[in-house]
Amino acid sequence: MNKLSFYFLLIAFGIGCCIRLVPVIINYPFPVGYDSINYYLPNLYHFESNWITLITSFPIFISIVYLFSDFFNADLYYSFLASNAILYGLFSVTIYLLSNKVLNQPQNRSLIFAVFVIFQLGTLRISWDLFRNLFSLVLFNLFLLLIYNFNKKNTLGHFISILTISLISVITVFSDRMIGILLILVSFIFSFIYKQKYLLIVNIFFTISFLYYFLSFDKITFVSSNINFLDMLLNPIYGKNTFSQFDISVLFLSMYGILLPFFTSGFILTKFKDSILIIKIPLLITLFFSFTWIFIPNYSYIVPDRWLLILGIYLSLISIHGFFLIIDSYLSLKDKRLKKGLVSVFLFIFVVYGFLFTIMPPGVIFSLPSFFQEHTGFIFPFSMNFNSIKIKDNPDLLNSIDWINYNTPSNSIILGSKDWRGWFSLFLHPSHQYLYTEEFVKTSDTLLNKNQIKDFAMSLEKKFSYFCDHNKNYKNSAFLYFIDLNKQYNTYLFSNIVYHTKNFLVYNLSQKICKT
Repeated sequence: MNKLSFYFLLIAFGIGCCIRLVPVIINYPFPVGYDSINYYLPNLYHFESNWITLITSFPIFISIVYLFSDFFNADLYYSFLASNAILYGLFSVTIYLLSNKVLNQPQNRSLIFAVFVIFQLGTLRISWDLFRNLFSLVLFNLFLLLIYNFNKKNTLGHFISILTISLISVITVFSDRMIGILLILVSFIFSFIYKQKYLLIVNIFFTISFLYYFLSFDKITFVSSNINFLDMLLNPIYGKNTFSQFDISVLFLSMYGILLPFFTSGFILTKFKDSILIIKIPLLITLFFSFTWIFIPNYSYIVPDRWLLILGIYLSLISIHGFFLIIDSYLSLKDKRLKKGLVSVFLFIFVVYGFLFTIMPPGVIFSLPSFFQEHTGFIFPFSMNFNSIKIKDNPDLLNSIDWINYNTPSNSIILGSKDWRGWFSLFLHPSHQYLYTEEFVKTSDTLLNKNQIKDFAMSLEKKFSYFCDHNKNYKNSAFLYFIDLNKQYNTYLFSNIVYHTKNFLVYNLSQKICKT
């Protein structure tokens, strides 16, 4: 690698790191990302007491962050924040390398390709809180680069490549189930295309290993149920779709609709046997999983919304390639300054569009997905400046938890939204127990509406009947509290307010449930 190539890699890395640091700096000291507060941070801080459970849930990214923090004696929270920025920088580098090595673009244009992709809303959405996916995608892109170079090696080179591919593969397939599936499928396809029996043997080994791990330890997906998985996907009685077919159609068009003309050009105007095949194969696989909602009734189990985000990476890469094909082949611009001007304007529009996603406060409509938030909100936030609640409400929630810790008995049960579970896992005293409101009443949002209050009261009475004696008198043996967002109305059930902030109310329901 010459000095110029190193500088381009460094620039790609720096841009990726900087763009991901923007929301971190804006919202410091609070984290951004729903899964950041509800999955990653609780698991990092409870790593030592929970490491056996983590081993069964694709733990490599969390383990790396924890071990890095422990080895360098660095603050765990700062290590987490830094790892997110570094990860996006590394992802940017892999996009640059795919553009430069696989698509055979010059260095300056490869940098443009990388910047274009990392500023796409879908890619930024992945960087918001899907760190395990992003970590695996970095490895997967390196895997694509290795596959591309595989056929060019001599016998010794093949042996070294197989070892490297094996190492990358094993880390990837045990880092994330989705990217693991993608890698296995892509690898099988290329082993047949390139007629490489050794690659096929490696694929078979990792497929068996992955399936054993996945089927043995999975506790999240539909595979973990004791029901035939085809029946789970096709039988209406198991349908739990959390978004409609129209919703995901709106999501796709609002994120990628503007890219489709360029994507069509990039996809069609390059022969299928060209090097771009390395990009097209994962694109077609992710495209298939993204549109499973068309032919699978219970499509939520396949998480097509997550696949749609991953699809955007390779769709965007082919789209920018298509844009340059149009510029180079069809417009026949002889004036280099005019050509540079068009490229600059095109890139500037998308950079600004993506940058706004990193700086806008939640609730501000500026993009197509945010304009259609009613249909896209199930996966896409208004901006990156959000976690499980608005950042500006984080101090109020922490103050409420602090009050609960020091002003309620040690055996208290706290009821609250599932969206706040990470906060309570991190800051609620171990002597208290946190339960989800959603276990007692079906609610589509954090606030209970008036029609849900009665059902909520009845379900609480059944669940906590041991609070009361046969005459429905409170036995004073346990304590039940409910935390909810501050709202403009109170009902008979929620009259006993014991603590309130601007945004949250804490109710004592211990005696009230005996009289419902």
